[in-house]
Amino acid sequence: MGTVFENAAHAQQIQILQVQKNKLSEQLTSHKAKITSLEALVAQAEQREQQRAQTLLCINRIWSQLNDDVATLAERAAADAGGDQEPATDADDAGDDGPDVAAHDALKGIADPFLRRLLAAADEATVEAAADDAKAATDDPSDVERALHARAAATLAALSKVLRLLQLRAGYQASLAAAIAAAPADAELKAENARLAASAAAAAARADAAAARRLALEAALRQAEDRLFESEETMKRIKNDLADREYELQAAQKKAQRAKEEAARLKQQLAASGGGGGGGGL
Repeated sequence: MGTVFENAAHAQQIQILQVQKNKLSEQLTSHKAKITSLEALVAQAEQREQQRAQTLLCINRIWSQLNDDVATLAERAAADAGGDQEPATDADDAGDDGPDVAAHDALKGIADPFLRRLLAAADEATVEAAADDAKAATDDPSDVERALHARAAATLAALSKVLRLLQLRAGYQASLAAAIAAAPADAELKAENARLAASAAAAAARADAAAARRLALEAALRQAEDRLFESEETMKRIKNDLADREYELQAAQKKAQRAKEEAARLKQQLAASGGGGGGGGL
């Protein structure tokens, strides 16, 4: 009789454990669904962040290439100017406007150095109108706009320098043309000038070719560095995913092992209870 009660108690215990197991299974399923949903949201956020990082890399690479191109143009303009024009100074390299721009008080309210250089020879009314327009265009900037303006400062300064050199060269060429026109004709001098001009043009062509080659190589290097960075980030993400999957696999294996051990224990108890009941009947 006692064995029957023991078997019934064991059966009831198994039923209770089964009910608890079902509840835990439902809770686990619910938690897994929540975790899966959260993981999907995290993955989407990481993907968006990666896309933003790739976009920034691309922007920085192309912008750096633009700065290099403008700097090369400035070097070329300075080389063409030679020693006959106003020499470049450290202040020029730092983006100094020069005395002609400094003479306009209204230009001080314009942040763009390239715009200031364009307005160097303008009258006061034009300068004031342009200053008002520039102020309206940059009024109440967002954080992104401020960052982009800061990023563009070097580019605008380089462009301003190129424009200044072009303006100086134009003035020099005008004065030189006037001097040549006033000078007496000399066939030998004209021939020498033609030879020097041809030689200078050939040297400039070679310099341009070398600069183009250097800029192309630098652009390729930047692109390769960006691709390397992207590949390293992808490898990190894959390694993290593999580590997460390995952790999930180990947790599932441990859970399966515990369930297996619990089932074996209950089977042993049932077998022992059944064996005890058979002995009592005999």
